[in-house]
Amino acid sequence: MRLTVLSVGYPFAPVSDSTAGGAEQILSTLDEALVRAGHGSIVIAPEGSRVRGRLLPTPALPPNLDDRQHEIAVRHYRAAIRSALARFPIDVVHMHGLDFMEYLPEPGTPVLVTLHLPSSWYPQGAFRLARPDTHLVCVSRSQANECPSGASIRAIIGNAIRLQPYRQRRKRNYVMAIGRICPEKGLHLAMDAANQSGLPLLLAGKVFG
Repeated sequence: MRLTVLSVGYPFAPVSDSTAGGAEQILSTLDEALVRAGHGSIVIAPEGSRVRGRLLPTPALPPNLDDRQHEIAVRHYRAAIRSALARFPIDVVHMHGLDFMEYLPEPGTPVLVTLHLPSSWYPQGAFRLARPDTHLVCVSRSQANECPSGASIRAIIGNAIRLQPYRQRRKRNYVMAIGRICPEKGLHLAMDAANQSGLPLLLAGKVFG
């Protein structure tokens, strides 16, 4: 059966296979896989995103990201989601943003929410949604264990990566950690592991304050 999936990214992060954000990488990977499998993939993301399916772009990111700009971005997302649900036969909406509750669609189409960030970053209401047919997915067991008691977690599905771009002909003796450079990514643990193994560590990623 052919499905049509509406993927909704974070309003302030372009989606592409070269974006630093893990959630954007996962959304890009899923978009590519859906298209390759013959399904319909529609993506709502900021202008400048690159997807394999159909992109419904919202205005380009402003130079200064503040509360007012966030309110404007949320309004654009609400309008884009309403328009997409009216125009296309969407089977499921897959949401990836930290602020997904601010543009959660009206009841009707099933919604899947992947929680990409630590559970403490989400408001308590995110774990007890009144909207019917709305399902939460964690990306790790440790993340699920940290969710509030009684949270309705539908499943735990670990993140995947594309292997082909990282294949090399000659193996070298080092380990690599790739990700956003910030405390919650645990790259200090990668450094500790590399030190204990006696192997050099290559660290790659964009530094976030």
